[in-house]
Amino acid sequence: MSQLGNFSFLAEHSPLLAQLGAAAERAFAADPNTTLIKLRQLGEAMAQDLASRFGVAFDQTTKQSDLLFQLDSEAGLDKTIRGLFHTLRVEGEPCSPDSTLRSLRISDDDQGACTPPRGCPRSPRDRIGISSESPGPS
Repeated sequence: MSQLGNFSFLAEHSPLLAQLGAAAERAFAADPNTTLIKLRQLGEAMAQDLASRFGVAFDQTTKQSDLLFQLDSEAGLDKTIRGLFHTLRVEGEPCSPDSTLRSLRISDDDQGACTPPRGCPRSPRDRIGISSESPGPS
């Protein structure tokens, strides 16, 4: 099995969870929006896995917030775990492809440049002034 980084321990429970975690980890520096999306997907997959284990009914149309409510009601999630699930759900939402496309703002000051919606992180490369065309460290 290949090294999956910080999420490799999940592979013995669910290869999907380990893959989603590893994908978020790989994208971290280059594409933080993808990282948030993958972490949200990881939270959704974990909630679905827990729901299946506890016999909580859900289907493809069940909203994550509803699933978390049902899971908490029927299985009694720890307050910290419940909070983490909701944080992943909320923080990953503004950066999903559909909401990002709907939320792009065009500013007159930027001469038509599109900016990501509030809440979506910019790449760490942007914060330290490295362009994607810049060569790496020598």
